[in-house]
Amino acid sequence: MPIPANCACYVHWFDCPCSLLSCVDELIVTARAMNDSRSFSEGQTAVLLCQSDSHGDIQLTWMKDSEQLEQDGDRQIRETGNDLVLTLSDLTAADSGQYVCMARRERESVTSAPITISVTGLVICLVWLWSVQRFPFLIE
Repeated sequence: MPIPANCACYVHWFDCPCSLLSCVDELIVTARAMNDSRSFSEGQTAVLLCQSDSHGDIQLTWMKDSEQLEQDGDRQIRETGNDLVLTLSDLTAADSGQYVCMARRERESVTSAPITISVTGLVICLVWLWSVQRFPFLIE
């Protein structure tokens, strides 16, 4: 029987002079940002990819700041084979935080390394707006 590439194999010795080879399929999950940067301005789109090459019935879930994410208007979650893609469109400051992907299989679960997303808003100088309204000749 061939051994899957992502298995950690161990030799178990017993009282008899023979050995048995067994294979344990490790549950592994990785996550990465598809964008070049992890710092965004409001209104931009971030795409995160979660992958697991482990075998069996594996459930992948995206989490932000320890809470499970659900799909909504600006948050799309789609499965493609063994991958789970999270698309965050029309980013706001509320989307800033740590994102991890969790893989579950039977009674075990693992999480990926965190991806920290930072979203900065547009800074508007209120004093300038006030002065333009009171003194319109300043912009001429």
